[in-house]
This record gives sequence, structure tokens and C-alpha cells, in this order.
Amino acid sequence: MIGQKQRTTFLAVGAVSFLLGLLLLVLWKVFDEFALLVMGPCFMLTGVTWTIVILLAFKFAKIPQMEPAPAPEPREPTGGRIRLSESGFVDPSHCFCQIPEQEMRPWVKKRHVDHVPTMELLQSTDDPHEKEVISIISMLDVDDDSLLSMMGDVDMPDHHIIHCRENVRRILGLE
Repeated sequence: MIGQKQRTTFLAVGAVSFLLGLLLLVLWKVFDEFALLVMGPCFMLTGVTWTIVILLAFKFAKIPQMEPAPAPEPREPTGGRIRLSESGFVDPSHCFCQIPEQEMRPWVKKRHVDHVPTMELLQSTDDPHEKEVISIISMLDVDDDSLLSMMGDVDMPDHHIIHCRENVRRILGLE
């Protein structure tokens, strides 16, 4: 996707090339070097050509445009509370990237190395924060749709949550 920042960068390349050509022509006048006389117009022509090609591409090519993300739908504030469902599973309010690795690692070891079931891990602690960490770890191996539905209270875009999960899998050596 091409956004405004990328468009500006593309056009800046042409402008810099053109200005470099002008500088070389000025240097030719000062130093009277034939190479500067040849290189100056070449850079100017390159800058003009680059700018024209980029502008034509923006005008006629079907380049997808970046659109701003839609505003999030208003949610009922949870006040930072951790809501426990009847099964003991915690509805996470934090993304994978918001939980320090050292807090996750012991639970990952118990869940994925020692193969302790998630429900047993949840029953092994009374600390709501640890229950949330266990719930988040249990989502390292679920499909994307289930992940996004269970991470509904996390105030991050869907693509961020999915990307973070992949990063945490890689960091924790689960891939």
C-alpha cells in the first residue's frame, strides 16, 4: 500500500536529484570542469524524469491507497477488571506483548513442555493476574477467529494481536 509518506519520499528522490544537478552546474561555473558540465544536466534530467514517472504512476496506475483504520466501536468500560467466566477462564484485557516474557515462560513450560491442561493450570492459582497469563498462553495455539473473539477486551487492532502472538511464539521457541 502506498501512503502519503511514501508518495512524499518518492517525489523527494526526484527533487534531490534535480537539485544535485543544479549544484553540479554551479560547481562547473566555479571550477570550469567539463565533467561537472556533463554530470549536472544528467542529474537534472534524471530528477525530472523520475518525478514525471512517479506522478504518472500515481495518476494512472492502480496503486492501492492506505485508508485510515475505522474508529473502534465504543465498548462498555471494564474498569481494568478481570472477568472470570464460569469455567475459570479469564477474559484477557492485555495483549501478548504487554505481558513480560519472564511471567509467561514458567506457564508456557508447564503447558507446552509438561503438557499440563489449561484448566488444571487455571485451578492451580488464585491470583487473577496469573489466571490471565495462563489464559493468554492458552491462546498461543488456537485459530485466528477464536483468538480474536476471546481477546475482545484487548484494546488493540486484530492484526496487532495476531502479529504479537506470532512474535511471542517465536520468542518462547514454540514454532
